[in-house]
Amino acid sequence: MQGKGDNTFDRVYGPKEGQEWEAASKIIGKVDNSTPSIMREGPLTNAMKSAHYEGAETDVQYEDRIVEEVHHERYFETTTGATHQKPDYTVAEKATHGSKNYAQEIRCGPAPDVMPALENEGLDVPFHAHYSRVEQVTNTRMFLVDPEFRGNVKASAATGVGPFHRNAQFTKGCDKFILAIHKDEGLNTMYENLKQSQPMRHLGGERAADHFAEIPSLAALKGVIHRKVHEAGASKNG
Repeated sequence: MQGKGDNTFDRVYGPKEGQEWEAASKIIGKVDNSTPSIMREGPLTNAMKSAHYEGAETDVQYEDRIVEEVHHERYFETTTGATHQKPDYTVAEKATHGSKNYAQEIRCGPAPDVMPALENEGLDVPFHAHYSRVEQVTNTRMFLVDPEFRGNVKASAATGVGPFHRNAQFTKGCDKFILAIHKDEGLNTMYENLKQSQPMRHLGGERAADHFAEIPSLAALKGVIHRKVHEAGASKNG
């Protein structure tokens, strides 16, 4: 069995010890742990400190309980009669000049005039016609009727009974366009004829449309009443 070889470092520097290296700046002024510590406080001082701590803790807990009771205290009485006296309405007088809030005018400016809007034909609804033959009042319909706002709405050329009926004549190729020999001339003629049409009109009528023919109509009842009244007035005048 081969023995342990010679260690050059141990032979030159000596065997290593279990002490850790520490800088001299930390060693200066360091407490020497080899000497026994001297007791600086006796049992009486420690007992007094414990008693002071327990007393302070008891006082703080007592104050916390008082604060908690104050925070959770509830009052069910109202301020009327205690801090506020309800006025006598038999004696009080109404203000002569009432106050007005101008917050809406400040945010949005003065209120617009409603008369120009009432002239818009898109707001007209014939109440004596069946609802299936009456177009509903919408923002788009109101814009299409007004010449100033008509350009804000995307819609095809209104060649049918309504403004949103599909029209694909202007997207057809020249080989499939059948309105005229030349597509440009046919489209110009179509657009010129559209100026005389009114796609925003109501179909009207007291009778329901085909899909609603079997549903009772209030407009039909109104029509019957009007005819009876007209017949009674005509026979009386005759």
